[in-house]
Amino acid sequence: MNIIDRIRNRLEKNYIDNKRRGFPFQKNLTYVETGNQWYDPIIGSPEIFINDCTSAETINAVNNIIQKLSSDDYLTFLSKFYSKGINNFKKDWSYADILTVLYSISSKIDVEEYLEIGGLVVFDDIDNPNHRSLKKLWYKTFTNSSRYSTFEFEGIGLGVGFAIKLY
Repeated sequence: MNIIDRIRNRLEKNYIDNKRRGFPFQKNLTYVETGNQWYDPIIGSPEIFINDCTSAETINAVNNIIQKLSSDDYLTFLSKFYSKGINNFKKDWSYADILTVLYSISSKIDVEEYLEIGGLVVFDDIDNPNHRSLKKLWYKTFTNSSRYSTFEFEGIGLGVGFAIKLY
C-alpha cells in the first residue's frame, strides 16, 4: 500500500471515529471494549432482522395484536390483507411493513423508546405511489450513505425501510 492510500485510510478512520464520538450505540447491536477495539463496534446488520420481519410467523403475531385493538377501517383492511397473504401462500408469503419491522426489531433488541431506537431508523411508505418524495428521501439519506446499513421492502404494500447507523 502506497503512502497516499495509507494517509487516505487514516483520514477516513479518523473521520469515522470523530463521527462516533458521543454517539449513543444501541447496546444489543454493538460491542465496545474501551482501549482494545479491534473491529468496528457494530455487530448487527439489517440482515439479522430481514427473515423475521418478513416471515409468516411475525405477520401472524402482528395480526393477533391487531385483533386485540379497537378496530378501524385501516386495521380491518390490514388484518384481512395479512390473512389473505398467509392463507394463499402459507409460510412462503414474504411481506413487511412498519408493524412487522418494529415487531421484529423489538423482539430481538431492548427498545427503551419508540422514537429513539439508538442507532436504528425505520422509515415507512418508501414505495407509496402518492408520496414518491419519501422514496427519494430514503435512498438519498440512508441507502446511498456509507453511514448506514439498510434494508428495503418494496413491491407489496407501501414499502418500508430500516437502517442501522454505522457511525
